Amino acid sequence: IISYLGTALRGQTGQIIGLLLVFSPVAIRNIHVAQSIIQLFAARAAGELQRKKAEDALRDSEQRYRAIVEHAYDLIIETTATGECQYVTPNCQKVLGYGAADMLGKSFFDFVHPEERGSLSESFHSHLKALQEIDMVCRLQTKQSEWRWFESHIHPFRTSIGTVVGVIVTRDITEWKRLEEERLRATKLESVGLLAGGI
Repeated sequence: IISYLGTALRGQTGQIIGLLLVFSPVAIRNIHVAQSIIQLFAARAAGELQRKKAEDALRDSEQRYRAIVEHAYDLIIETTATGECQYVTPNCQKVLGYGAADMLGKSFFDFVHPEERGSLSESFHSHLKALQEIDMVCRLQTKQSEWRWFESHIHPFRTSIGTVVGVIVTRDITEWKRLEEERLRATKLESVGLLAGGI
């Protein structure tokens, strides 16, 4: 090696993310032209390096969030703005008895109890249109035709292509509801007992 030139590869904020070095077996004659060419290549190399790092980070992020979502205790359902299911977590099979094929393309509100369906559907659509979060408690029908209570939080967002979707995170609270009803019944019986004792 008789001569060499080098330049830093800089990221978008100016930080050094690498180096580009060129070695030559002969003396470099026109140093200014050579430097211009190297800087041009360095700019392209820095752009490629950043793109590759961004792709790797995105892939890692997707894998991490997929692992979190697919192993969460809560059911997570992604819907269109009109309520059609686009994605359901695997534990829907365990909790509701429905596989992804049973739910995808169907409205989330097809599974909601008829007594709650109308008001919740209307509230869902108005909140998603305004990109506002909403909480709701309703009964969902399992594949075995059992009605179970669920507490849901719905988070709407607009995708990069402008489509509005809703993410429903819902938890089975049937047991909690049953215990609450038993507690209220016991409180009423206690009040009746006290009243009868007084009489």
